[in-house]
Amino acid sequence: ANRNKKRFELESAFGYDVKHGMHLVRLLRMGKECLLTGELNIWRPDREELIEIRKGAWSYDQLIAYAESEQQTIQDILKNRKSVLPNKVNESKIEELYFKLLG
Repeated sequence: ANRNKKRFELESAFGYDVKHGMHLVRLLRMGKECLLTGELNIWRPDREELIEIRKGAWSYDQLIAYAESEQQTIQDILKNRKSVLPNKVNESKIEELYFKLLG
């Protein structure tokens, strides 16, 4: 009863929630980038493609195939230790940053 009408219409037209689909693609890409580069890029170079996905440019089957492929790639990165991220959290460095930010 309280559902966003426009969003419901998009879901009905494309067979899935395209906004969630766009976020799925974005988060998978950001996760892979973070593992490989150690950076988290909020300003997306693929912004236009993500907007097109949100407009329904990808079918549900395309979205699922992409998500499964990216998930496998991320698992391979972790399994083969290709990530630039350390295996363990440096708690003392986090604590130092925490107190520095508190001022």
